[in-house]
Amino acid sequence: MGGKLSKTDEDVTEELDYIPGGFIMNRISRPRLACSGCETICQSPLAEAIGRHVRAGQAIFAYDTPTKMQVKGKCATARIWTYVRDERPWGGDDPPAAW
Repeated sequence: MGGKLSKTDEDVTEELDYIPGGFIMNRISRPRLACSGCETICQSPLAEAIGRHVRAGQAIFAYDTPTKMQVKGKCATARIWTYVRDERPWGGDDPPAAW
């Protein structure tokens, strides 16, 4: 990829959050870009950006959730790790996030 990037399309995710007294619509737009030189399509790695934001927090909470997973005809236990950053209870101004 060495050519100019131009927008071809976008993926849009909308989430409705309830806050006492009202609702907030969160709209996330991720543009798809194509290289004019090699026609390679790229899209911005949103999960990596969220991970950087969460790991940059002063306090990080980790949740380990075991879940069932089918492996070769039998059931095994898989683990889902979630990392959360929320500094609002301690007066932090950065937005909370989960990764």
